[in-house]
Order: sequence, then C-alpha cells, then structure tokens
Amino acid sequence: NVLARPDQPSTGASLYQDALAGGAQALGLPVGAIAPGRRADFLALDADHPDLAGKARDAVLDTWIFAQGRSLIRDVIAGGHIVVENRRHKERERIDAAYRRTLRKLLHDA
Repeated sequence: NVLARPDQPSTGASLYQDALAGGAQALGLPVGAIAPGRRADFLALDADHPDLAGKARDAVLDTWIFAQGRSLIRDVIAGGHIVVENRRHKERERIDAAYRRTLRKLLHDA
C-alpha cells in the first residue's frame, strides 16, 4: 500500500490525519484537532454496529472511510453543538419542509 507509512500502517488513519492537517492549514483556522481553543467539530460512530464488532481503532476508521460511510455515523457535533443525535438531524422537519416547498416550486414553475 503506497499510502501506508511505517509510523501509521492504517491507510484510513493516514488519510484522515492528513485531511485534518491540510484542512486546518488551508483554512488558516485552529481546527482539525480536539484541543483547547479549537472548534469542536466531530462525529460519533455507532459502536454497536455489527460491522465494527471486534475491530481495533484503526480498523474502525478504515471501515468507516472505505466501506460503510454514513450508516456508521450516530451523532454529529459542529461548533460544540449537537446537530445529529441518534442519526436524526435536529432540524430535520424544517429541512424536509423547505425541500418539499422548493421541489413543488421547481415542478410548478417548470
């Protein structure tokens, strides 16, 4: 694997760490780490999901990045605020209503 490094054999972990560092650098903002003074953006995976059973930390990250994606995400915190809890967006009803209004308008105006 050309992306694996001796200090980090997990491709997913390498990509994730590089994305965090690169994103923080590109934005010029104190993001990309859980630390004092940093913006609190993170997500929680569903530890009870069968696809994660018995997997080590890096294997969990690899599974999320390369295989399962959204189905493993349980909670999302953005700017220190819970946005998604137990797979349900806090603004789901408002977003759904706005989507329906927009779709009706597009179909009506077409």
